[in-house]
Amino acid sequence: MLAPWPAPGIAALERGYAEHCGVADAVVVPAVRSAILLLLRAALPAGGLAIGPAFTCLVVHEAMLASGMRTKFLEPEPKRFTPTATAIRAAAEPGCALVLSELYGIELDENFLRSLDDLSPALRILDSAMGIPRAERLREMRPTDVALVSFGMGKSQCAGGGGVALFADSALAARVRGARDAMLAESAAPSLLKSDLKFLAGLALRSRALVKHARTLRANIAPVPAPLASGTPGAASAPGAQRTWLSPEWTYQLSRAQRRLVARNLANAVRSAKLRREQAEVYLRCLAPLRITPGVDERSLPQSHFPIRVPAESRAALRASLRAQGFETGDEFPISGALRERDYPLALATSQEIVTLPLGEHVSTREIERLCGIIAAALRQIPMKVGSGSAQTAL
Repeated sequence: MLAPWPAPGIAALERGYAEHCGVADAVVVPAVRSAILLLLRAALPAGGLAIGPAFTCLVVHEAMLASGMRTKFLEPEPKRFTPTATAIRAAAEPGCALVLSELYGIELDENFLRSLDDLSPALRILDSAMGIPRAERLREMRPTDVALVSFGMGKSQCAGGGGVALFADSALAARVRGARDAMLAESAAPSLLKSDLKFLAGLALRSRALVKHARTLRANIAPVPAPLASGTPGAASAPGAQRTWLSPEWTYQLSRAQRRLVARNLANAVRSAKLRREQAEVYLRCLAPLRITPGVDERSLPQSHFPIRVPAESRAALRASLRAQGFETGDEFPISGALRERDYPLALATSQEIVTLPLGEHVSTREIERLCGIIAAALRQIPMKVGSGSAQTAL
């Protein structure tokens, strides 16, 4: 599958991304979590303030806490996935860092970003881990902006692991590149063959043939890690010891085959984005009448997964019904162990009600229409109690 594509070195990948995206520089990173950690340490003084979303991937919280900075995590808007600009403005202080997660590849609205300009943060991280880089947008980044794209499993630009940081400021990029090299020099040499095998196993577990057995197989292959504990859950954390990394994913290195796939994904980025947008439009057309698509509209379409919200009491039954028909779904994202749940009721409700549906080259439009039909039929059979944060579904 990868044979026709060259395997560029890291420097060549970085030049390719910078040129494709029209940015000043690009730095290949072991993971988006590593990039967040390195960026916060490069841009903020010790004890600086980092503000991020309460509802996001738990590794974002891990990175923010591991940086040693003070942290504030903000609740999502009730019918969205991200904090409001008003909440961010209330939490901000001069010279802080903002971590803005674009969940499911849904791009943050330009007006929303512009409304935060006068805060003059020292750093604004656009956590676009789940999306596909779009040059027209990235060329408009502010000097303090850094966009992050993941190559990890399940992401739009999946290559098995790693990621890239896209910079408007070459000096900041140079500092982060140096910090990355120091981090990797201190880490154990990776087994690139093991990395490739793990990647192939992950792809196999997402195949239609193994969907019904994937959960059991994953549990036997890799147990779920314990959540990261925070010193002061549910509140702004105090500066602490600067832990460098917490697991091998923090120092992941791309193999030759994975670098080849990264290059291919970049070459196909425009086509892939178009396909995923068309698929998301099909989902929205079919599922919006069921009132289970809050946070998604024609202007805010996802790229990695299509999220729907159902009452928490009904989610397991719906996912089981879809799995029985050969469709694997997700629950991105569980509530982070860094948070005290009672302090974040909106993030908790969202985490308990989300179901993510497949997008991308491995699913066809016909399969998406069939999947939507199965969802509609399943929801008619499942008792639908209205949850605290779900769409008001009455079926």
